[in-house]
Amino acid sequence: MANRAYLLVVNDRNVTSVRNPRREILAEGINEIPVFWASLFVSADRQVDVYQGESGLRKIMNWCVKSATAKERIRALREPIADLLDKRSQELWKQWIRLIDGVKAKLLKTNAAEVWALDPKGYRAYGSTLLRAFSKPSVSTMRSAVERNGLEYIEGRIVWGDIEETLCKLAGSDHIRRLPWLNSKLDWFYNTPPEEGEPRTIFDEIFDAMSPDDRLEDAVRKARAMLRPHGFTKGPTK
Repeated sequence: MANRAYLLVVNDRNVTSVRNPRREILAEGINEIPVFWASLFVSADRQVDVYQGESGLRKIMNWCVKSATAKERIRALREPIADLLDKRSQELWKQWIRLIDGVKAKLLKTNAAEVWALDPKGYRAYGSTLLRAFSKPSVSTMRSAVERNGLEYIEGRIVWGDIEETLCKLAGSDHIRRLPWLNSKLDWFYNTPPEEGEPRTIFDEIFDAMSPDDRLEDAVRKARAMLRPHGFTKGPTK
């Protein structure tokens, strides 16, 4: 079972659990804190919360900030961060800013107790790596943050492998409310062409190989044949 971090939209900074998840959980991270979440916070926003654990009370660091302050920060970061991203990641960054602009609650806060539990000793350094990508935007700091969440960053561009996984590592996954970048067809992603020189993946090769005239079974067979040399050997045979 995955360990999750939650981005909360609340009116009380002491909240560690929510009563109305649909209203109070904006997004979640799966086994990590999504990179873009750090754009809302600075190191001074750290606060220690107390949780009840199996062996007693635990003190765990979260981030908490007034939503108005967070909105000012990401607006100021709009262009500096966009300059460090490829076209598809830039579009995701725009959607992230629009999502935060729509927050009505007084506070934005993380609840990262489950992620803390994965690596208590390394948790603070992990958070600092994410924060630096936005407090000191550069190719180097963005690379460190992106790579810390298991993605590749080459020549100022994020390498898009599994699309939904990359979206979640950068901006977050749905909890209950649906996030705009995870719409069912991902039309915005496919309508944003990769820029010239963007690192290509096997998924790009598969898209190029497909034809609108392919029957579904032929397209599946073609994709499986292209994926097999890359270690994708499991899945339905019919």
